[in-house]
Parts: sequence; C-alpha cells; structure tokens
Amino acid sequence: NQSTMEASFTEAVTKLSDSSSEIFLQSHMNLNRAFESIASGIESINRSLRDLGEKQIPNEAKKKRGFFSKK
Repeated sequence: NQSTMEASFTEAVTKLSDSSSEIFLQSHMNLNRAFESIASGIESINRSLRDLGEKQIPNEAKKKRGFFSKK
C-alpha cells in the first residue's frame, strides 16, 4: 500500500532529522564545554604568568640593575 509506505518513509525521515539535530546540539554543547575548559586553562596560565612576573621580574631587575645594564 502506497500510503503506508509514504507514512513510514515520512516517519523515518522525521526520526533521522530529529536525531541529526540532537547529534548537532550535543556536539555543539560538547564544543562549548571544550572551549570553556580551554579558556579556563588559558586564564589559569595567564594568572600564573602574571603572578610569576610580579614576583620574579622585579627581583631580577634589582639584581642586574635593569635588563640591559652592563655589570
């Protein structure tokens, strides 16, 4: 029966379309999570570098009386 075939074809296409959207949304959410953790990692590195810079560079500069001065 053609109408039964059309109905099951339509149902199959609908299911496929729904699962495609679901997969897309899931991968989109996973990407967002990945970017968030990368961003937080970068922020943590920046914080560490900033702390290091504040703590170490001035001490080095004091010892050498500036980066480019001759001893």
